[in-house]
Amino acid sequence: MKDFSAQKVRTYLKELLCNSGAIKLPSMRAIAQKCGVSVSTVCKVTREFERNGTLNTRWGYRVERAGESEREDRKRKISPKKASGARKWEAIRDSIALAIRSAQYRHGSQLPQTRSLQTTYSASYGTVRRALEALTLAGYIEPQGGGYRVVYSARAKTAIWRPRVVVISAGNRPGVPKAISDREQDFYRFLTAGAVQCGIEIELVVYDDWQREPVFLLQSGESVTHLKKDESVLGYILSSWHIKDCEECIFRLSVCNKPISVWMENTVSEKRRWNRRVRFFNIGYSEKPGEQMAHYLMQVGHTQIAYVSPFHGSVWSQMRLRGIKKALSEAGHNYVLHPFVNTTHTSEWSVTDSLMCDQSFNNLLNTDALEKYLPGNFRERITNFRLHGIELLRDNMITELMSSALDLIVENQAITAVIGANDLCALLMMHYIQHKAPYAQKRIALCGFDNSFEGLQGGLTSFNFNTHSLTTAMLDFVLHPSLEKGKAGEVYYFEGSVIERLSTAKRVKK
Repeated sequence: MKDFSAQKVRTYLKELLCNSGAIKLPSMRAIAQKCGVSVSTVCKVTREFERNGTLNTRWGYRVERAGESEREDRKRKISPKKASGARKWEAIRDSIALAIRSAQYRHGSQLPQTRSLQTTYSASYGTVRRALEALTLAGYIEPQGGGYRVVYSARAKTAIWRPRVVVISAGNRPGVPKAISDREQDFYRFLTAGAVQCGIEIELVVYDDWQREPVFLLQSGESVTHLKKDESVLGYILSSWHIKDCEECIFRLSVCNKPISVWMENTVSEKRRWNRRVRFFNIGYSEKPGEQMAHYLMQVGHTQIAYVSPFHGSVWSQMRLRGIKKALSEAGHNYVLHPFVNTTHTSEWSVTDSLMCDQSFNNLLNTDALEKYLPGNFRERITNFRLHGIELLRDNMITELMSSALDLIVENQAITAVIGANDLCALLMMHYIQHKAPYAQKRIALCGFDNSFEGLQGGLTSFNFNTHSLTTAMLDFVLHPSLEKGKAGEVYYFEGSVIERLSTAKRVKK
């Protein structure tokens, strides 16, 4: 199927190249719509044409006939005709950059005065000035006296053609986002791969709002207002995981007046009037994962299902339970739900926080004796030893929160399936039952959410939240913001899928 899709794009591009005299070809999105394929397929094919010298791609999504723009530049000594919708200052910027790269303006030489450039390009002072500022940011020129000096170097060769998307995430160190779960780590892997495919760069910016005043931490040490002025920044992708006030972060970014894709893992106000450049993308903050998991269990023969959550203080746990209830109620009276929930905590991280506040637990985690006994080169391993101890105590506390519910489930012979709030809960339940009631293992099917690596190792049936489709759509909106379509603050949902493994392999008879 993929080869067939790619062939359609190849045929369409060949027809354009043979029959069209235009230098600029349709955008990658337009080509994808015309051929009925994905943008990623068009990207792959255009890269093939680029390698054989047939096409050039700029900014990761503009397509032009190879060599045409350079010959036109040399002939006219000004920028090529702008493609539909292109801004004049961009064309001037590109023309001057080409002149610098082709040594018409040599390294160390003075660029013509702004008034002279106005005459050359038939443009206003403000338009030329904006083009010069963009070239300065890209490293082609620098202000000197009343004009500009050429400082072109090898580093600048691709700078103007390598725009950036800024990824905002929680953390407390510049360039080091907080990514604990497998889903978060997959988010960065898929995002990086997608950026490479589109020919753009990713810049990681940390947002810390757990201090007195929220702050953006850039690796360059500059403030977020610097990104507003930087023309090479196309837009922002925000991961709301671990951010205390997501709405405040979005508000601070919106002043930059660029597209913002938000990965929803927090609630946002439905009443707030969002900027048209803000879009929300959701894969886990919904009733649908719970609904899909319940449908799967009913299909394999389970009629009485338990839902266990020690994190029911969170909205995501409540939504999963609502989804399960909805699926079972629609199926009829033969299906029964047994909810066992605890609203004290919102996640495993809130359990860890409460653990660290208890001095008795801190005494168990004391590593002073190890630090005195071992030399300094073991300090990092001692820290890891303490972290593993924290996880051990955390998991024990979560198990204790679920133990009374599990005892009731084991006693109730009618319950044949248990859904954990996430993979961590389901795995801890699996270990508890194996230890306390091994005779019930064959009767009880277990499943969770997150499709974690630990779940894979434990043979746990889980739910894949389709992070790849999420990152592709978020990146696509930033690169091609269809501001005339859709509503401001619109939420896009991507359905995941149940991953069946050994923990639910034993079918029960209806």
